[in-house]
Amino acid sequence: MDGSSHLDGNVQRGSVTFTPMLRQAILALCFVAPVALGAQSSKKATAKKKSVAAQPAPKALAPKPDSEPLIAGTGNVVLREAPEGHALATLGPGTPLTAIARDRGWVRVRMEGWVREDSVQVSNGSSGSLSAADLRVDPQGAKGKTVKWDVQVLALETADFLHKDLAPDEPYLLARGPGPETTLLYVAVPPSMLASARTLAAAAPVSATLVATVRVGRSEPVGVPVLDAQSIARR
Repeated sequence: MDGSSHLDGNVQRGSVTFTPMLRQAILALCFVAPVALGAQSSKKATAKKKSVAAQPAPKALAPKPDSEPLIAGTGNVVLREAPEGHALATLGPGTPLTAIARDRGWVRVRMEGWVREDSVQVSNGSSGSLSAADLRVDPQGAKGKTVKWDVQVLALETADFLHKDLAPDEPYLLARGPGPETTLLYVAVPPSMLASARTLAAAAPVSATLVATVRVGRSEPVGVPVLDAQSIARR
């Protein structure tokens, strides 16, 4: 039964008389009102979505700056050339410093000050060699650089599939250093130096002077530096 017949039945049973025009108006309301309500609900839902979308995304935490101001604490603060390395100076309490790198509980710092001009001379570039810590904190910057280190040779090994930055079956010396640093090193040995490497390894642990090129500052999977030996001699 459609809406018109239903309305006519109610008119016949009641005492109210509807004119044709009034009946058409009521029927129009019956159909238009639900449609209008539905459209209004749809507009509210759309507006809600836009409101949610308009909310700004939460700001990511700002990364810690590379240069962080520090001051030397109380007591004797010793400035060293490398972690556990030779002492360069003793800093007084409150000396302003700038942190530029961190590695295993050590902080590499930069400081500014003045000295008398007649107490310094032009550097010949032979000093200031990279430390193992320098390789770890800036592996890309250290790649390809040449170092001259005093190291302790521990063994002669052959690389397996776990050594991602050594070729399969490539011979390498397992060493520790440089100097007082206790960092493990992988020193790749070329065929021309293999006999010398075997002699050193047979006397291990033994101190040696190594000249090598940095292949990888932090190798996979454990971060050990990999170097390509140019020369190595027992000390």
